[in-house]
Amino acid sequence: MLTEHSLTRRTEQWQDGAAAQSLVVSVEGTLLSRFEPADGGWVLSQQTRDLKVTHNGKPVESRLISLAQSLLLKLRVSNDGAFVRLDNPDQAQSAMERAFGSSNAESVSQFFSPMQIEERARKEWDSKYGGLFNHPLSGVDAFYRVDSFGTASGVQIGYLLERRIAGTTKTAYGEAVVLSLRCLTPDQAADASVVDSDPAVLEASVECNGQELLAREPFFPIRSTVSITASPSVTDGGTALKVTFEKQVEAVELE
Repeated sequence: MLTEHSLTRRTEQWQDGAAAQSLVVSVEGTLLSRFEPADGGWVLSQQTRDLKVTHNGKPVESRLISLAQSLLLKLRVSNDGAFVRLDNPDQAQSAMERAFGSSNAESVSQFFSPMQIEERARKEWDSKYGGLFNHPLSGVDAFYRVDSFGTASGVQIGYLLERRIAGTTKTAYGEAVVLSLRCLTPDQAADASVVDSDPAVLEASVECNGQELLAREPFFPIRSTVSITASPSVTDGGTALKVTFEKQVEAVELE
């Protein structure tokens, strides 16, 4: 069982006439993960605890928070590290009905359908382990993935994250691989011939930096920190916007 502390913070700043406005949304929680061997691969069980959401420092209460904490996800992973499927899709519907009642569950089913949950789980798996799980790191300089985050207005900020091997270091969990993080512009992505990096989904103004530590034996994430900033172009009389997205996930206990 791996216990991690997770904190994400999104800060948006814009101009409303002569006045500067801002919004800070933070999400904090405890992540519990357990790997178990199964049929030549693995089943990863994940659950969220102690979830706290704030808007400009004020706590947010929502049945969606209760729903997120009630979901126990079981993910099937092949032995070579490829995400296979969500193993318990039927439990998502049961969790929605418990949180919202059977008559209201349909209103949120588009966001918490088994398909939506599986896709988010796939993205989370790829962001942590994609290309790394059960693969030798020798001979590989960097790994790439396309990701995005949303703003309060619904705009999606797409970015291409490069994870480059920067050496090893000693930690309380033994030797760990150090990965440096940065974002590539659409032009840099094209020059690097990165697969699946459609320039149309990448925000040209994105800049980011960060670092990951991955324990080697056993293999698991010790710490990941990333800070992303963007200033999307304003069109059709829109409001100038600067957005910063920060995320930190850190292991606190391994049993």
